[in-house]
Amino acid sequence: MRERGLATAEMPCYSPRTNTEEIENMARLCDRCGRGSNRANSRSHSNIATKREQFANLQARKIGGLRMTLCTRCLKTMRKTLTEKVTARASAPAKVGKKA
Repeated sequence: MRERGLATAEMPCYSPRTNTEEIENMARLCDRCGRGSNRANSRSHSNIATKREQFANLQARKIGGLRMTLCTRCLKTMRKTLTEKVTARASAPAKVGKKA
């Protein structure tokens, strides 16, 4: 980032990550939980280890008018909590007001 004329302190960083490589790959992070990529080994038939990167299953969604990149785990959790709230509201007894 220094070759573009920006110092590290001037860059807008919304994550506690300090590594420059991780800041450049912020698009590959979940906006809700911060889940990102994982380093692993690819194993050949002869058991030779080759480094590779496993990416989170990120989906772009509009939530409340904001464009967010969310992992499927967060999407599933959000859908579940929303469904629970709707079901609880539907199963709650209706409030009847007093007649004057």
